[in-house]
Amino acid sequence: MISGSSTGSYPAFTHIGLRENPGKNLNQTIFSSEKRQKNTVVSPLSLSTVLSMVQQGSGGNTLKELDQVLHAQPKSTREGFKNLIQELSVGNCSLRTVELSGDLEDIKLEIANKLYVRTGFDILKSFVNIVKKDFRSDIEDLNFSDAASAADTINSWVSENTHHKIQSLVTKDMITPDTVLMLLNAVYFSGGWYTVFAERNTNMQPFTTLNGNSKDVATMHHYQEILVGGHNSDIGAKYVHLPFSVSAYSCITTYHFQNNQFSMLLIVPDAVDGLKGVLNSLTTQKLVSLIREVDTRYVDLALPKYKFDTTSKLVPTLKKVRKNSFDLKEEKATIIINIDLSVLSNVKHVSYKIGFFAATQCLKPLYYISQMGVYDLFDISANLTGISLRPLKATEVIQKAEIEVDEKGAKAVAVTGESSSIKLSV
Repeated sequence: MISGSSTGSYPAFTHIGLRENPGKNLNQTIFSSEKRQKNTVVSPLSLSTVLSMVQQGSGGNTLKELDQVLHAQPKSTREGFKNLIQELSVGNCSLRTVELSGDLEDIKLEIANKLYVRTGFDILKSFVNIVKKDFRSDIEDLNFSDAASAADTINSWVSENTHHKIQSLVTKDMITPDTVLMLLNAVYFSGGWYTVFAERNTNMQPFTTLNGNSKDVATMHHYQEILVGGHNSDIGAKYVHLPFSVSAYSCITTYHFQNNQFSMLLIVPDAVDGLKGVLNSLTTQKLVSLIREVDTRYVDLALPKYKFDTTSKLVPTLKKVRKNSFDLKEEKATIIINIDLSVLSNVKHVSYKIGFFAATQCLKPLYYISQMGVYDLFDISANLTGISLRPLKATEVIQKAEIEVDEKGAKAVAVTGESSSIKLSV
């Protein structure tokens, strides 16, 4: 998880959780699945942005569900995204892809949105104006009748706006004769460590996986480094912040992220088999307390180098949402701006003061999700009359994300797509 504090004000967005367990957030929902026995990375920021764009064209119960899920009405989500873009408009941050230098000296954070519309299909000008003005989205007609060509066009945009880290998101089989819209969001992050890991200290060390097996992996080391960190008995884990370098030319200005507070948060369970317990205990309140921690200490850190990606079909997750009891009202000014990258993988235990947890990724402001699941959006009863006068429903929400961590720094990228089709009468 990468976090940074700020004094701005964003609307509370989503905290995603299982209906059966209202305390669970998006990470818990996905990573605690029995099927998730491998490294996993997701991006709530990317997902929230796509849902927020769909929200602008929703009505009736569909809008009600999205309002509750995003914990904000359309006007607030529009303003929230505009505020985020204003924050990113300083320095090197961008809504478009830019060439990066080979060195990871500065933090790079880029967001891009795109709306593809079936050629000849009419969408309302009011919706076009909102996604263009407030979400800075490009809009382009596309011949969805040629599924293979349409998929190639979409995947070309995905590749370009993820610095070619993600080559494709959709297949031609995902585009049906009824597909008329495709909403896309891409997020790219790149940052160099404030203190790089010395490559000479990287060596092969045993890594314990979820099934209890051990394998040798390339492991980086910091010795007696002064870092923010400690132990949290509530979740049964140690934690440490690994800060990124912030220069005067970085897109993350010192006004917003002072004293290298933009960092990766690493967590290691106390028990070798404690990952599930940590996931179940890591509520939004506890996560926020870790992000806002400032106490420093000397740390010996062993962190494996890694690179992995995940493809997530998110419709089932969105249907398993329920309200979390944590209230963001008093925290809005400081929490919502916390941009973090979080990934949960396997657990490594070493005999250092702080080892590492599962590792990394997902660019997100700490968003919220509320009590009802998102059902109408994917049903014949969907109300998207703010997008088109033709009856529409969402058919798929899919995300691909990737994280890479080495001695110089970290790179993380995610892209989310939502497709809509004409509803068929039954």
